Amino acid sequence: MIHIIGKGAFGKVLKVSKKDTGSVYAMKVLNKKFLFENGQVENTYTEANILKTFQNPFIMELRYAFQNKRNLFLVMDFYTGGELLGHLEAKKKFSEAEARFICAELAVAIGHLHVLDFVYRDLKPENILVDETGHVCLSDFGLAKQLDPNNLQSTTFCGTPHYIAPEILLALPHGKPVDWWSLGIVLFELVVGQPPFHGNEVDIIFSEIVNDPPMYPPTISPECRDCIARLLDKNPLTRLGSVDDYNEITEHPFFEPIDFDLLFEKRIPPPYVPPRKTNNLTTPPAQLSMLDDGRGSMDLKTATLNFQGFSFVGHSIKNLLADLNPNPHQQQP
Repeated sequence: MIHIIGKGAFGKVLKVSKKDTGSVYAMKVLNKKFLFENGQVENTYTEANILKTFQNPFIMELRYAFQNKRNLFLVMDFYTGGELLGHLEAKKKFSEAEARFICAELAVAIGHLHVLDFVYRDLKPENILVDETGHVCLSDFGLAKQLDPNNLQSTTFCGTPHYIAPEILLALPHGKPVDWWSLGIVLFELVVGQPPFHGNEVDIIFSEIVNDPPMYPPTISPECRDCIARLLDKNPLTRLGSVDDYNEITEHPFFEPIDFDLLFEKRIPPPYVPPRKTNNLTTPPAQLSMLDDGRGSMDLKTATLNFQGFSFVGHSIKNLLADLNPNPHQQQP
């Protein structure tokens, strides 16, 4: 353990290094008792399964998962650039070229989720990580849900106020178009410097989302404005992405400069490269107390029953073990 990166309702995230290799990772620590008492066990499994399963250059990948009596641990890649939100606050706003590139990579990630009938439902700058070269990565799948292929709708009220789609606020069944709405909010926020709906109270924000059109500054290009307007269509049936999903996004004129095949292979240099952080402070060694959130632990029987099958070893490690043991019937000690 090196230091705490952040804290949330269900636990905290630490910067850690692996003892045998020195590789640096981000480790999410979730308190079992708190998850169980707040009905978050299923959501936690959903997040872990997404991170285990999805192989996409712009979606966070799970490297390891393990547990003890008190906590669950998810070990993921550490992104040195941190959250996109921090860069937006420092820059105030991005150029259209920078915003186009970021949103194009996000569209690839969202499109991948949608192909597998997942809806993300929490797209916002806090959940977008940036690597040292400027590529982005979607993280935090706590609100993601796999929809029934026979009924691609959900009725759960969830999300972050500035980014919630109007159909969720109106308590209507919602599906994949809610993610394209959120992408429109993020695109607007990147090029303007603030979300389009930003009242002082949550009720005012919700009212603006449902009733008001966004106000565009004159500096936005016609292509960017049209893309935002179509993503922020309050009718999910006519919203950009509602018919042919990801393909509609890539075909919009705003994204015409992007070769999405090259983008997927990360062969396009990002137009925004995060500044290198200089820190001359010595971080004190982390203590085991960093894992203690004061919530206590579950009894061993309950913890074991409710978190079976959680532990996991990443693909690269499994491949290494397979190389070491080419005979699958021969047991490793």
